[in-house]
Amino acid sequence: MHKEGQGFAVVIPAYNEAATIRGVAERALDHIPSVIVVDDGSSDGTAAALDGLPVTLVRNPRNLGKAASLWRGMALALAEEARAVVTLDGDV
Repeated sequence: MHKEGQGFAVVIPAYNEAATIRGVAERALDHIPSVIVVDDGSSDGTAAALDGLPVTLVRNPRNLGKAASLWRGMALALAEEARAVVTLDGDV
C-alpha cells in the first residue's frame, strides 16, 4: 500500500498571489508531501509568503504565463519521479 500522497506531486503556478499562496500550499501539504510552487515573476512578495514551508519554489525571471509555469513545474515533478501531478491555482 502507498502512503497517502506518495508518488504524487502538486504544482501551483502563482502570479502575484501573496495574499493566498501560503494557505493553498499548506492545504496541499496536508495531503501530498511534494508541493512545487512556480512563482511566475511576481512583484508582490508571493515567494516570501512561502517562507518556512517545505515546498519547492521555482521562480521565473519574468512573467511567462500560466502554461509555461505549469510546464516548468510538471517537468520538475516528473524529473523527481512523480507518478502523477495535480495542479492547483494559487488563488483558491
